[in-house]
Amino acid sequence: MAALHWLAWARLADFANLVLYVVLHVGMFCQVSHAAAHGRWASSRWVKLLQRSGLWVSPAAHRLHHCELDKNFCIVNGWANPLVDRLFRTLVAHRLPPSMTPAVQREVYIARRAANAVEAPPYHGLVPGYRERLRHRQSSSRSCLARPRAGR
Repeated sequence: MAALHWLAWARLADFANLVLYVVLHVGMFCQVSHAAAHGRWASSRWVKLLQRSGLWVSPAAHRLHHCELDKNFCIVNGWANPLVDRLFRTLVAHRLPPSMTPAVQREVYIARRAANAVEAPPYHGLVPGYRERLRHRQSSSRSCLARPRAGR
């Protein structure tokens, strides 16, 4: 009987290890897709192919999340954004204190950048050429950080 009890625990431990293994590897894959959305490996044909096919989120689509801060959370390909956005609005958004709302956080981020004369977000050193692309993006009309949003 003790052997059966031990076997049950061993199988449970094997299952827990499998779940942990899968979660960690899926998480690593998500971060690779996210890094590609920020411009890492921008010259890679494989990355461009995956982004054009919709299997990975494109930089333009991911930029929407950084502009809005309250939607477009999915970092792999964005297919689940409608569901995740609805869950965020339903379960999370109304529970945020006023100082933590996306609109206020965006204004705080812009004010801190202006006050500290920060040229780029903290991750600018991770992507070669990011600082130059950020300057170009801020000077273009596509940038959400270059101009205040209307209605906020």
